Amino acid sequence: MRPALWLAVQEVIGRRLGSVMAAGMIALTIAFIAGLELLARAREAAVSAEIDQIGPALRLIPHGKTARDLARFDLVSAPFKTEDVQRLRSELKPRVAAIEGRLLLKVPLGNRVIPVVGIVPGAVVSPFAELRALDADSIVIGAEAAADLGVSQGAELRLQRRSYSVAGILPQTANPEDSAIFMHVERLQAMFGLPGALNELRLFPAPVADVDELAASVAARHPEMSVLDTHRGETAEHSINATLRENRNVLYLITGLIIATSVLIWSYINSNERKVEMATVAAVGATAWTVLSMVVARGALLGFAGAVVGFAAGIVIALAQDFGSAIRVLPSLDLGLAVIGFATVLSAVGAAPVAAVVGLQDPVTVLQET
Repeated sequence: MRPALWLAVQEVIGRRLGSVMAAGMIALTIAFIAGLELLARAREAAVSAEIDQIGPALRLIPHGKTARDLARFDLVSAPFKTEDVQRLRSELKPRVAAIEGRLLLKVPLGNRVIPVVGIVPGAVVSPFAELRALDADSIVIGAEAAADLGVSQGAELRLQRRSYSVAGILPQTANPEDSAIFMHVERLQAMFGLPGALNELRLFPAPVADVDELAASVAARHPEMSVLDTHRGETAEHSINATLRENRNVLYLITGLIIATSVLIWSYINSNERKVEMATVAAVGATAWTVLSMVVARGALLGFAGAVVGFAAGIVIALAQDFGSAIRVLPSLDLGLAVIGFATVLSAVGAAPVAAVVGLQDPVTVLQET
């Protein structure tokens, strides 16, 4: 195989114009595939991020608790830890885009108790900037709670012998959190002597993840958790995305056939022009397998070079079309490896028929005819 590879490299280098044209054709088709797929993935990620603003797909609460307990902030215990978030994120990668840990408790305030949500501002997934900007000495209040308490933005509110500045009042969201106060989770943990404790984990799936399978996986592995599916519309979203992916796959199949056919034609023309040279190589001692391997390796080299250039061009196209969305999906290497491997294998397959003809021809007959 080593002599065949060396001969293939010399062929590609020695016939620069033909090699550049063949690799260029492959690069164009790969640029089309890569650009289209990156833009599609970027759009799926953007849509998924917008849906995440509505709320999590799955909510994990202590075993034995129900959705009613969650809505009434009656989770009581806080069995989860900050480390559980990291462990789940590692366990479910790459099926989840984000996991957010919260602590939901009720805090005495005067002659009443009021729901309080402890959040990690840097990790919170929410459309409200006030939550992401929350610091340890401030709180954000839901619309109903603010009206009930008679407080406004900038006011001071005293909770458990400590004063907090009201950093913002959230708009109505028509869910139980309208009646809650939001504060930094570490402050709430310290208030109740529960360092690192959490009692709700919110899961936001990756665009291609199946929520039902994700819920079943978590339930099977973590019996200490009750898994609540929020049914936020993934079925329609994923059905549309699945249909679009199927249509793209058909397009990619056709494009792949174009690559294989192009390499087949180029290999045939090149080998036909150099029939005598190939016969001479065989006549001086090269085996049929060496000649066959050389032609296939030459096709694979062209496919690899064209795919690398084409994938780079596809990235540029995707970034030029939608920089903000495309930049988020670029760290994934699976597409690059798949596209380059796909083009390399197809190019080798495309060259194989010509390689078989060239490798099995009788060199004596060819030389006598010329």
